[in-house]
Amino acid sequence: AVGYVGVFFGKLIKAAVSRQREFLADASAVQFTRNPDGIANALKRIGGFSAGSRIENSHAEEAAHFFFAYGLRQSHFNAFATHPPLLERIRRIDSSFGGDFASQNTDNRPASAAAHEGASGFAASAPGATIPMSAENVVARVGAPTSEHVAYARQLLAELPDRLVDAAREPFGACAVVYALLLDRGEGMRSQQVAWLAGSADEQVYAKVGAIAELVRDLPKAYRIPLIDITIPALRALSKAQFEQFKGNIEGLVSADMQVDLFEYTLQRIILRQLDPAHVSGPRAGMTHKHMASAQPACTQLLSSLAGWGAETPDAAELAFKKGWRELQVQQDGVRVSAERCGLQSLDDALNDLEHAAPSVKQRIVAACVSCIAADGKVTTEEAELIRAICDTLHCPIPPFLQEMAPL
Repeated sequence: AVGYVGVFFGKLIKAAVSRQREFLADASAVQFTRNPDGIANALKRIGGFSAGSRIENSHAEEAAHFFFAYGLRQSHFNAFATHPPLLERIRRIDSSFGGDFASQNTDNRPASAAAHEGASGFAASAPGATIPMSAENVVARVGAPTSEHVAYARQLLAELPDRLVDAAREPFGACAVVYALLLDRGEGMRSQQVAWLAGSADEQVYAKVGAIAELVRDLPKAYRIPLIDITIPALRALSKAQFEQFKGNIEGLVSADMQVDLFEYTLQRIILRQLDPAHVSGPRAGMTHKHMASAQPACTQLLSSLAGWGAETPDAAELAFKKGWRELQVQQDGVRVSAERCGLQSLDDALNDLEHAAPSVKQRIVAACVSCIAADGKVTTEEAELIRAICDTLHCPIPPFLQEMAPL
């Protein structure tokens, strides 16, 4: 009897501590993501499934505090619950929620149906097509994908050739996919790249490039960066020596024609940003720019490079730079760096410097980059890819751009 009393009060204490930890976890999610709607909507969706879910295992109670929501059979005595009521958790994040869970579970359609409905909003990939966007919309979408983006991802995966997806999910195949994406469309340069690759790449990888090269060649532009995203987990499995060879081959393919286009730069930036931490050891840098004042020199270089890259005339470049600079919300007027000092290395140096800025500083940098690139009222697929690469570098991931985004 004495032992049972001890167990009884032990369970009460464990459950009470667990409930408080759930509140702390929800608050931490809001703190680190700066997106209270994310955790709130996830909890609302759970509440929308009236049937719920139960863990049918004799040891479930021992791990109940690890669950995202309460996974055991409900008891009339809530003092033993390891999770607070969903409604209470949600109202601590979103005090306006009225408790109508039924309205949250509105999309139980098959994935194909949701994808079909969202198809009209996908990023344009036709030659010369442009994507309308504004700084306000892009900043609002950082870390906040919508149901349309989920539909986009579903249809994209469904439409990508199975051979490409299968190749992208294993290390040698992922290398081959990246190499194939960098092959020039012109026959002359393409032949030179293939010949060079035959002597520098692993034999198995080279064979895979030949097997998928035509599939990649016919791939619409809007599918290229998402395909690269699929390769990242597999590429992380490369050994250090294999990664160095892979990185050298990318540089060789890009430099074959003695120039770097927007897509080639974007691909390199994404690859190195995602894979270098897994293969290059060293101390992590701390926060370098807590305020915009110290970040201004790097921002000047970044915006000057972006303005000069997409502008057709010096006047257009100056206008783009000024539009971007206004988004930084600083008192001093920025002075655009001359085109001769705006190479890829200076752009890389600026992004590497700004990568460790404070979140409030990064928010203004993202807005400035979007305003600069979109200053002429149009954003091509290549420019949209570049914006996503910049945001990825700044640890501000944004979902793919959709046609429904509000125009400038």
